[in-house]
Amino acid sequence: MNNKPVRCHEYFKCKKTECPAFLSSDLECWLTSGTFCNEEPGGVWLEKVEACMACEVFKNNLNTETWQKTLRLLSSQFIGVREKLELEHAELKKTERKLNEFKISSIHLLKKLDKKSREITKERNNLEKNVLERTTELEEVQEKLHQASRVAALSRFSAGIAHEINNPLGAIVNYLRTVLANPGITGDNRKYLELSLKGLFRIENIIKQILLYSGRRVTEPVDLNKVLREILEFMQHKIQEEKVILKVDLKEGLPAVYTSSSQIQQVFTNIIKNAVEAMSGTAKKQLTITSSLKNNKISMNFSDTGKGIEQKDRDKIFSPFYTTKEVGEGVGLGLFISYNIIQISQGTLEIADNPESAGTMVTVTLPVLRKTKNAKD
Repeated sequence: MNNKPVRCHEYFKCKKTECPAFLSSDLECWLTSGTFCNEEPGGVWLEKVEACMACEVFKNNLNTETWQKTLRLLSSQFIGVREKLELEHAELKKTERKLNEFKISSIHLLKKLDKKSREITKERNNLEKNVLERTTELEEVQEKLHQASRVAALSRFSAGIAHEINNPLGAIVNYLRTVLANPGITGDNRKYLELSLKGLFRIENIIKQILLYSGRRVTEPVDLNKVLREILEFMQHKIQEEKVILKVDLKEGLPAVYTSSSQIQQVFTNIIKNAVEAMSGTAKKQLTITSSLKNNKISMNFSDTGKGIEQKDRDKIFSPFYTTKEVGEGVGLGLFISYNIIQISQGTLEIADNPESAGTMVTVTLPVLRKTKNAKD
């Protein structure tokens, strides 16, 4: 060890004037806090002492007196650090207890919040569901009111036109019949007159359907099973003539619905007539009719084994004057009129594929309503 003491700024030729040991007469620079030893600030004393002990200045200037001074400083520093650590440990314990208390209270609070959140979510979902249901109901009611209004206006308009056409039409039919009664009319002249008369009869049939549809509508208690049986009895000859197997399974004791009996007869007649005609030329001819009650609604189901309805015709079958039949075999008003009659009665008329065959399934659903008064429109 060199016995000649040295100053750190001279030994390292340091130019850092901001260093506390710069130009200092104190040879024990390692005991000074915040020096810039090894090109870096040393910070507090304990943070730099280890680096100082490896320093050449420390080794050169160390003697018994400075070593004792260093040890005393180390001891006092460690005591201070220990006291600080004890205080920090006590504070940490205190903080830990508070943290545990907060954790317990937080868990309790989170459970309450979670429960409340589930309740709010459930209430919100119920509210959204109720709003959606009410909105749907209002939209359906509004649509039915609009439909009823349109149908009523169309009915009045159609009735007026039908009556205006019917009078001159009857006269023309009578004139043609009178002319055809003359045996002197033969050949193409008779043929053209007969075709004209046939066309007039077709127009007359259309007018009859319009007049029936647009007539005064009186609601009354209607037993749908009874109406159906009467129609089947009336159409029995046609069904047997076409060799159609008829299967009827009606649920007895069904409550009455309030609607127009004559118009419901027209609906059922159109559906059965269409079903029988759809099975013409098919190998298996079977018409199955059932009735049922569910959710305060009566459903009348008609399933045939006919040719079915092509997808391209699905969106048009309820349009007026649309028909897939040959010219002269249908006017395309049956389903249009039937659909609107059921709509006015607050029911539904749906057409789908028969799940048990290639045919068609028609379902008429009408609500069981409490009668308030006779309605005429």
